[in-house]
This record gives sequence, structure tokens and C-alpha cells, in this order.
Amino acid sequence: MLHIKGFAVTKTEGDVVHFQQGAYDGATGQAVYTSKELPFVLQKCVGLHKTVSAKVTHWFALLFAAMLCFLAVSSFWMYPSGSGMVRRGICIAIGGLIVTIVVLAF
Repeated sequence: MLHIKGFAVTKTEGDVVHFQQGAYDGATGQAVYTSKELPFVLQKCVGLHKTVSAKVTHWFALLFAAMLCFLAVSSFWMYPSGSGMVRRGICIAIGGLIVTIVVLAF
């Protein structure tokens, strides 16, 4: 009922059940627990990353992601193809791709 991730009972004393974030009294049905929440501004930023496809913000997030991908790929044509900057940019892009795959894998 509390929807707490990783909920596990640590000990039981009579009708009182203790868990990591607080306690539940079975006789009265009252639960006392602490929860951590992000500040309002950060909570709104996290909400943008978790857009539901039914909301309008989903389409704005997709459009923004497409524009960022275009900017990242189009930057390879800023310099002449034989210059060292292009090779360096490709190496950095490949490194970023590898780091992303490693982070998502673990």
C-alpha cells in the first residue's frame, strides 16, 4: 500500500512492524515513515525525462532530441574532411557512444 521500493521488514514487535524507512502499527493501521523527494525545480526536470506518450510534452521532448541529434551529426561537416579536428571529433563521438553503452548496460 505504501509503494516503497525495496520494502523489507527489519523486525516485528507485537503489532508494530518496523522497516527501513519507518514503522507500521497493525492495531491502529497507522504507518509512520520518511520519504525523500527532490526539490521542485529538479522534480520538474526529472518529469521531462519521464514523459508519457499521452501528454503533449512527449512530442516536444522528441522534437528536442531530434534537433540535438541533428546538431551533433552536422558538426562533423564544420571542418574540412582531411583536418585533424574531424578525426578528433569522430574519436570523441565513438568514446561517448562506448561510455553510453557501458552506463546503460550496468
